[in-house]
Amino acid sequence: MLRRVLNLARSRYGWSFLAEELQVNRRVVNEEETVILSAVVANNGLKLGTAYVRFLVADSYKLDDPCFDSNRDFSPNERHAMRLLDIKVGEIRRAACRWSVPSGSSFKHFDIRLQIWNPHLLFGGPRPYLFYDAGWIGGLEVVSHPGTAVVPKAFISYSWDSEEHKAWVRQLVEELRKHNIDAVLDQKDLFPGDEATRFMEHGITDTPVTVLICSETYTRKADAREPGGAGFETIISSHEYLVRSPEERARFIPVVRGNSLPKGRKLPKYLGSAIYVDMSDDNWRAEPMLDLVAAIRRHC
Repeated sequence: MLRRVLNLARSRYGWSFLAEELQVNRRVVNEEETVILSAVVANNGLKLGTAYVRFLVADSYKLDDPCFDSNRDFSPNERHAMRLLDIKVGEIRRAACRWSVPSGSSFKHFDIRLQIWNPHLLFGGPRPYLFYDAGWIGGLEVVSHPGTAVVPKAFISYSWDSEEHKAWVRQLVEELRKHNIDAVLDQKDLFPGDEATRFMEHGITDTPVTVLICSETYTRKADAREPGGAGFETIISSHEYLVRSPEERARFIPVVRGNSLPKGRKLPKYLGSAIYVDMSDDNWRAEPMLDLVAAIRRHC
């Protein structure tokens, strides 16, 4: 509130902006991979206005020397793309940019920062003004690239129960990456123009391991063969499961999370009495994660 009052007073024209969230799409990355930084910008002033968004990235131990500054490192056209034109009072807009992790960054941690300026900073005007500064927040961790060694790979099958559940699945993928296991996930590997059904078919049939996130919603959709992702993937998975030998069926690894169904009914019926990894509580990154990693590596 105090910042808003200062903005309204100092900007002279009743302008004020703030950021409601700052995100990075991947929190565990390899060198030279590209991540997307994004933020939601809101107009909390008194009139329509234009904001200029600036993203920064710095080594967590060298915050006074950012290795990336969109206002410094972007081309003129890219900087102009960070200008949010004519935001109405109360309206929110999303801004995003890409940043490539520099080589030689293994085992480093980077923080990210968002600033909202008036367009004077972009155009070199006489009165650049900072409306909002998020400060440095924990961003991403760079792990060692596995090099030429064979990297185990798993396809993640799950249902879009909620935004919280989708975020948890992303966290699972990030933890797997720390163990040098690559995971195929629609949130990062399915792009505009790709055919979703083909993605699911190839993911299940061509990937050495399929990890099934058996939330209660997933299990119910799977058993009912409901239209959509989980139901369609179950049709493919159940066929692949049933035509394989008992040893090969072990490549379908169930993970139970957010599932209050009775014991013995937590998994889709076609999996029978398969042993699952229980990641229901907050300690899923400990022994349950090691169990899942060991199970995946058996088949890769």
